[in-house]
Amino acid sequence: MLHVKKEGIILRPGTRPFENEGVFNPGCVQVGNTVHMFYRAFSRQQRSTVGYCRLQGPLHVVERSPAPVLSSEHPYEKNLEDPRVVFLDGTYYLTYVAYDGLNVRLAYATSTDLVRWQKRGILLPDITYDRAEDLFHACRSTLKERYFLFESYFKDVVGKDVLLWNKDHFFFPRKIGGKFALVHRILPDIQVMYFRRFADLTPAFLERYLKTSRAMSSSSRNTGTSRGISGEAPLPWRPTRAGCSSTTRWMTWTGE
Repeated sequence: MLHVKKEGIILRPGTRPFENEGVFNPGCVQVGNTVHMFYRAFSRQQRSTVGYCRLQGPLHVVERSPAPVLSSEHPYEKNLEDPRVVFLDGTYYLTYVAYDGLNVRLAYATSTDLVRWQKRGILLPDITYDRAEDLFHACRSTLKERYFLFESYFKDVVGKDVLLWNKDHFFFPRKIGGKFALVHRILPDIQVMYFRRFADLTPAFLERYLKTSRAMSSSSRNTGTSRGISGEAPLPWRPTRAGCSSTTRWMTWTGE
């Protein structure tokens, strides 16, 4: 069991326009006694970018970037949301959700020094929720009915051609069997995808994966996470998850 101590508020919205409405959903990486925090910065114009601050102690902010470290450059990333960062084989991988106002996609950037970031684009090929539902039927015996409930919901609310709502992703901070492990969330559960090379992430690969999809961590009616859960902090070997109920507004955090 992981015991969590609440330390209070570390960072509040700033006066700069890019983060004057909210700062939340951060990803952190620790180097020595320094914690580098990358967070979702939200403006009053309803735009999200990735902000940065440096902490020591490790709870005291000693530096805060006056501008986003990552912001919109492409049509598919009107908003950049929910950054996560890990160090893997000499490279920092910063993953974020790219939202274009209709669909979400898994995106990422890389760095060797946590200062200069290079966007690498979208991780997975597009697939509609409609097509994903067809593939889910191949493993229906192992999936909850809520997978199909969410497919119907997003098609009704967003549109028939809405892409699979896949988000809250990060790389496991160590390869497993020589493979990258991509932790991600397709409601209502957390899944993990293994691959050797980024070039392997083709439409055919994704369809095979969805045909055999399994939950790595599962939502539960008994823990107040019946609506869904998502990967939050990539702690070594035990990713923290966040969950929420469809009937409440509060969030439940667990170290399982």
